Amino acid sequence: MPTPNFVVVPLSRLDHNGVENIGFTFGYVFETVDVAALQKAAQHTADKWRLLAGRIEWDAVKKNYQICVPVTKSLPEDYDSIKFTTTRFPSFSLNLPSLDEDSRQVLERPPLKYFRAHDTPSSLSTYAAKRLPLMAIHVSLMQNCTCVGISFPHGVLDATGMGMAIRGVNAALNNLEWTPPMLHSSNINVLENTLSNLREADSMGSELPSAISNLTMAIVPVTIFNLLSLCLSIAFEMFWHKSTTRVVYLGRRTVENIMVRMMKESEESGKPLVSKGDMLIAWLLKAAYLEEGCNTPNKISITSLVSMRPILAEINPEFGQYPHNAFTTMALPFIDIRSLPLMSLYELALCHRESLNETRNIAYIQGVTKWLHKIGADIVPLRKRQLDSWSFTNQVISGVEELTLGSSQLGLWGWGTPATPDHLAIINKFRDGGYLCVRASRWRAIEKALERMEGDLDPFV
Repeated sequence: MPTPNFVVVPLSRLDHNGVENIGFTFGYVFETVDVAALQKAAQHTADKWRLLAGRIEWDAVKKNYQICVPVTKSLPEDYDSIKFTTTRFPSFSLNLPSLDEDSRQVLERPPLKYFRAHDTPSSLSTYAAKRLPLMAIHVSLMQNCTCVGISFPHGVLDATGMGMAIRGVNAALNNLEWTPPMLHSSNINVLENTLSNLREADSMGSELPSAISNLTMAIVPVTIFNLLSLCLSIAFEMFWHKSTTRVVYLGRRTVENIMVRMMKESEESGKPLVSKGDMLIAWLLKAAYLEEGCNTPNKISITSLVSMRPILAEINPEFGQYPHNAFTTMALPFIDIRSLPLMSLYELALCHRESLNETRNIAYIQGVTKWLHKIGADIVPLRKRQLDSWSFTNQVISGVEELTLGSSQLGLWGWGTPATPDHLAIINKFRDGGYLCVRASRWRAIEKALERMEGDLDPFV
């Protein structure tokens, strides 16, 4: 309820399309941590960026979640700006993998309970019902290290927004300059308003039918049939194929060597350069299907989340600081799995880069917005027989790894709660690789690809 002491920040439709039921935890492992200093820094960050001290509310009239943000000069003593919990394991040591710039490994994530308190919710409905702070920090003290988990509701912040908060905590800990994102007090969500204007406006150039048609083939409206297909597919991968989430670590030197070879192939072919994110996506795909290319008629559907901030900032600079979910989805044309062995790593990465470049313009965002309004429903990935639906999200530039607590950072992990769907991959800067949820046979293929790289060999030749 808005009063002179509070402002209301409404969320957008993008904060409701599935992510309103997802929580996210970034788990850091350090040698030692000054727990009191960390708690003070987190509280300072929430006091400086008041959005983090807000409370989720449900607006029954507008049927929309919003954040009620306190804007008084100081917060009341009994008002919790963050949730901060600790546990101690005096006789327990965490198994820490030995990683360096030459390491190439598949890693198991440590248990989530060391980084996330058991009563930390995921859904916005629970945050609203219990009036809970948006940022939760959990510290586990062990014999050989300290685990620090920072959790947020995904329905409020995407990875970039979470990175903004983590940068704020790091700045408070290390006496660095940090300017919090702008807090809008107009009771209007700038993204929702901008997308509405684009939807109603005349087309701003070509709607890039090839890029949008690729998307409409890979993404389908939420219907009972499509939801059932999605749930059955996830269950099949989990219980029959034993899909699990693990981490692929390639190592800095390996990644640099691969990128040098890809730059050479780009120069020799006269085709565009690709990014490290493009390369990592291509590597994970080729490794996962290392032993399937000649034996299956199946196809792959690939979608990636694309931040709209840089594009929309061209028409409204406020989007440079927008912390909530601000992504659109792009899709590649379906790829025949049998064609993967015939494509070089660079060629596959280039397919991703070219599709990505087609989406980074106002015309594409406008076209997708008009299409979503036309179908009048939320969306889910297409799931059907003989099609593997992959979803990628690239957190390389989100800044979530930028947390230093005065001692060596020994690890960085990530979890989506309550569960991670199969064929989801999160590209991560700290690991020079990514988190991946795939079936057991594909994990064996990835491990085989890593073994083939001994002596800097190309595993896909």
